[in-house]
This record gives sequence, structure tokens and C-alpha cells, in this order.
Amino acid sequence: MKRILQYGMTTNYGGIEAFIMNIYRNIDRNKVQFDFIVNTNEKISYENEIESLGGRIIRQKYFSRKRYPFRHYVELYQYFKQNKDLVAVHINKANIRDIDLLILAAIFKVPVRIIHSHTSNGNKMKFLEKLNKKIIKWTATHFFACSDEAGKYMFGDDYTVIKNGIDIEKYSFNKEIRKEIRCRYHIKDDDFIIGSIGRFSKEKNTLFILEVFVEVHKNISNSKLLLIGNGPLLEEIKIKIKNEKIEDSVIVLGEVDDVYRFYSAMDLFLLPSMYEGFGMVLLEAQVSGLKCLASKDRIPSLVNVTNRVEFILLEEGRKLWADKAIEYVKYERNSEIKSIVNAGFDSKDIARKLKDVYLEGRAYG
Repeated sequence: MKRILQYGMTTNYGGIEAFIMNIYRNIDRNKVQFDFIVNTNEKISYENEIESLGGRIIRQKYFSRKRYPFRHYVELYQYFKQNKDLVAVHINKANIRDIDLLILAAIFKVPVRIIHSHTSNGNKMKFLEKLNKKIIKWTATHFFACSDEAGKYMFGDDYTVIKNGIDIEKYSFNKEIRKEIRCRYHIKDDDFIIGSIGRFSKEKNTLFILEVFVEVHKNISNSKLLLIGNGPLLEEIKIKIKNEKIEDSVIVLGEVDDVYRFYSAMDLFLLPSMYEGFGMVLLEAQVSGLKCLASKDRIPSLVNVTNRVEFILLEEGRKLWADKAIEYVKYERNSEIKSIVNAGFDSKDIARKLKDVYLEGRAYG
């Protein structure tokens, strides 16, 4: 059994974390096992599941380069020195600022060194990021991206798109689960539930979701908003909910590890992000047959596999978004498993192909 080093797991239940776990659950663990190197002392997302599957969580004691630059590099050096049986390093990034692991993997001649872009960040690269963009050309063996937008942002023209696979059957629409979740949170059968899942941050535009819901609620009194996640805007969100006097109509949940169940309880999904590398939650929502509203020119159109995603410019404002949301109070809800599989988003197939990359160093495909 060969070991693979994965980097990208955090305390959040975000798109990168979901991608890694969907691969881990479906890969042949008799042939490969994962080490997860993390730069936090807190419990990471899916930690219990990782350990139950045989994964090792490697916590960096000196993960802050600014505070402990020497100790930071010594610690990483010692890890690679003690784990010379590593056959691959898979670095999942939403930026190109920190490539220490990639450089050390190259120094220790780890055969397969993957840098995987998960963002189409519209911000211009700073000097260090531009420098790192040149360095990775010499240190990585494979350049992966979750979309063309993410690939062009981080690499230019030299990359391979790896679709963000999901465990499709888990996300299929389930009437019994819908009933169970709605009952748990005192949601009536005929309530119109708008949902969103993601980090509460400016990039995810969480406050805009609230603004859209306020407009919807003016027209549909039995509408409710279900927000799943956590992040720096949590307190601001709570204040806004109170100021708008919609406490009884907004359900704010923290991070949940069975997020797939909540799609069945929703009626419409919103993702007005400022930018996304792919927008994995939109794919998950589509499997469940949900109609989705997403920000145009900010989220790759590749994610619209079933034509259930309608893209709207953020500049159109909350009123138009609300009007569009109201149009989807009623529609035919069908599971879209076949469409997602045919489009190549089955994590079982993607995991099989990645296993061959890890073990044999071949090109993906």
C-alpha cells in the first residue's frame, strides 16, 4: 500500500474539502492511503471519518512561517525525511501564495507532485504569486484545475481539468429525508425554502443572499431561508437578521457533516458568489433536482450540467434576483443522477483515474 500526501483540508466544509473527501471515500484504499497535512490545531472537517478510513492527520506544530520561519521549514523537512515511501503529493489550492510543500516534495524527489487549482479568483496576482507561478513550473509534475477558469488563473495554458466529482447517489432527492429535515426545524410542507451552503464571507456574498431573501419574504410570507456554514460574517449576519425582523424565517446552521441531506429539504438554491473555481455545491444541488440561481460571469458555466442553473449578473441587484427566485416557487422536482454521471462527475470514476496518476505518474484520463 502506497501513501499519498494530501494538502487542502481545513476546519471548513468547503468545496476543496468536499473534493478531497469524495476522492478518498471512493479510491482503492487497499492500494493507496492518504496522509492529510494540516496547519491548524483545531479539529478539521471530516476528521472522524478520515480516521475511520485509515487516514493519518499530520498537524504542523509550527505552521506559521511569519512567527517560526526556521522551525516551520525544519518540521516539513523532517516529515519528508521520515516518509520517504511517499509516491505522490497532491496540493489543493485556492491561491498560489504557499508552495512550501511542493518545493520540499521536489527536493526529496517524490515521483508525483500535483498542484491543483480550485479558484478563478478575479484579483490580480501580486509579485510573490507571480514568482511562485514560475517556480511551480519547475517543481510540479502535474497541473490540475477544477475548471478552465481556475486553470488559466493559476497556470496559464498548461493544465488538465479534473472535474469535481461527487458521490452522486447520496445527493439524490429523497422525500423521506425532506420530511425528516423539515420536521426537525419546524418547517411546514408548503413553506418555500431557499437554501445556500458555504463559508459566510464576502467572497461567497452571504449578506447579498439575505438581502435577496428579504425581498422574497415581502411577497411570500411562508418563505424561509436556510443557511449552512460558518465564517467571518456570522455575527454581521445575525445582526442583519435581527434588524430586518426575520428571526422566525431564517435558519442559520453551523458546519454539518451530512450536508447532502439538506438539499432534499430545499426548494431553491442560491450561490451569488463574487467568484468560484467551480461551484461544487451547485452540482450537488442539481443532483437533488433543485433549481439554482448563480452569479453570471463569476461562476464557470461548466457547472450547469442539467440546465437547472440560471445565471444572473450581480449588478442586476437584489430585486431582480428575488423576482427570479419567486418564479421557482413551483416546478417539477426530479433527480438528475443520469445527467451528472453522463457528464463525467461521478467521483468513483475520477478516483480510479487519480489512483493511476498517483501510482504510475501517468497523465490523467
